Amino acid sequence: MVEQFPLDRAAAAGTKFEPLWVTPSHWPRSVRNVPLNDFDHLGRDPRTMPLYWDGAALITEKRCSVVERRFAWAGVAIGVIGVAATVAQAIAAFMALPVH
Repeated sequence: MVEQFPLDRAAAAGTKFEPLWVTPSHWPRSVRNVPLNDFDHLGRDPRTMPLYWDGAALITEKRCSVVERRFAWAGVAIGVIGVAATVAQAIAAFMALPVH
């Protein structure tokens, strides 16, 4: 019978899997080391270079949602308006200087 891999540190205590849960202190507590035999599940398409796990493509990028993109464009627009207003104010202040 194959021993079930423990899903947390407490379950791994005292088993042969315990060393996989010994990780650097800055790692999240829910993350473990990957044993070398797990790399047999990892693959790569040499033409396009994406990673695959057991034949399924791994998501290696996150696309912004429509709402996130709209917020980003609104922030850019507000920034552009702010810069334009600052430049206009600087020009007006310069033009108001007395000429000697």
